[in-house]
Parts: sequence; C-alpha cells; structure tokens
Amino acid sequence: MANVTAVRKTFSGYGRKPRAGVERYPSGQIVHSQRQPKETEADILATAISQPHRRGSSDPRSRYHGYAVGRLLMSKQITHPQFRAAERVTTVWIKHAKLVTGSLPRFPSVMADRVAGAIESGLEPADDDIFKLRREHADSHSALMSRGKHADYVRVITRVCMMDIDPTQDELGDFREAMNLLDKLWIIDSAYADD
Repeated sequence: MANVTAVRKTFSGYGRKPRAGVERYPSGQIVHSQRQPKETEADILATAISQPHRRGSSDPRSRYHGYAVGRLLMSKQITHPQFRAAERVTTVWIKHAKLVTGSLPRFPSVMADRVAGAIESGLEPADDDIFKLRREHADSHSALMSRGKHADYVRVITRVCMMDIDPTQDELGDFREAMNLLDKLWIIDSAYADD
C-alpha cells in the first residue's frame, strides 16, 4: 500500500492546470464563446514569411520558396530552363512510378505531391499515353547515362525534386549538369516568359 500512495503523490499536480474563470458546459468543456481564438490567416502568413529561407528575399510571399527547386531558382543558382527541366523530370518520374510500375511512395516535395495528386483521377490512361510516358522516362535515363554519371544524377534529382532537400555545393554541379542534359533532350523553349 505504501507504494500506491507514493505513486499518487509523485504524479499528483502534473499536467496543465484547468483554466479558471470561464463558463463551462455540464461535461466540463469550455463554452465555445470563451475559447481561445483560432489562428487567423494573417497569423499563418506571418509565420510562413518569417521562415529562414524566405528572409532577405525580394518577394518572400513567392510560391517558389516552398520547395527546393524553387529556392534554387529564386537564389539564381539555376536558370529558368533548368527549373522547367526539373519540373518536367519530376512529372515524368512520378507519373511513371504511379501509372507504369503501380507503386508510388509518398514524397515530401510540394512539386511531387502536386503531380501525384493530379494523377489520382481513377481513370485508366490510354495505351498511347503509357507508351509515351515509358519512352520519355527511358529517354531521360538515357540522357543521364550519356555522361557516365547516371547514379550521381539520379541520386541528386531524387533528393532535390522528390525529397525536397536542398543540394550541397558538391551536388549542385551535378544537378545543373543533369538539368542541362534533360533540357537539351526535351528542347524546352527558353523563350518562355519568366514567372
């Protein structure tokens, strides 16, 4: 019995103290009008803008700050054609994983999540679309193999585009090379208007 009272004494008084001076329902919950106000949209935006990777930027509200490839573009570490190549390779590889192999892991990247959400329509793609997707996926890997650094390129593309991890200085060179190869492969129009 002595141990039980010792345990009771040890744990008594822990936890959050109940708020005093507020109206309560018979169940003990605080009346809705007496609860703390919820976070407003302005509070949420202020929190997002104060993130370290947005500080010092000319446009801290830009959507590009929300993911690694966008941050590289905003900091002028990659060019617009390289950015578009990164968006396209993400789209192709995610669609290939979902529609051709049938297995799509959950990636933390905003860009990868956006692509995965777009293909969740439940409709079966046409055979021609699957063939084009397979061809484009194979061509992207062939282009990356042309320099003999395929494994390095795939690793850095996966880290930056799918996993949303900012590249190290060593990886940045490989990422730029890979995006240049893919840009050349897909002949992405660089005369596009800047976003």
